[in-house]
Amino acid sequence: EEIARRRYEKRARERKRAAEAAREAERRAEAEKKAAQLKGKVIELSVRCGEKGRLYGSITSAEIAQALEKQHGVKVDKRKIELPEPIRQVGDVNVSIWLYSGVTTPMIVRVKAETK
Repeated sequence: EEIARRRYEKRARERKRAAEAAREAERRAEAEKKAAQLKGKVIELSVRCGEKGRLYGSITSAEIAQALEKQHGVKVDKRKIELPEPIRQVGDVNVSIWLYSGVTTPMIVRVKAETK
């Protein structure tokens, strides 16, 4: 009786582990698919700026996340966007979007001066 119970518990643990591994693989595949769709795409932002293309303030990762969702339909947490440094200038900036553990994709943030 004790042996049968242990065997049953062991099989239950193995089933649970297999199900978790399958869910993990599914999440990773989904993230990789998203990464392939977004790779090298451009996120465009129009901002007010002064002379010589200097911005008033800087563009935050929250603004980039919002624009990414609006333009490409992908919701990403602002903390998953890696900026080399704060964006304070008009032009193109390469950013890295972290979609899942070990799955990142490079994107370009194109900052344009807002037309009055």
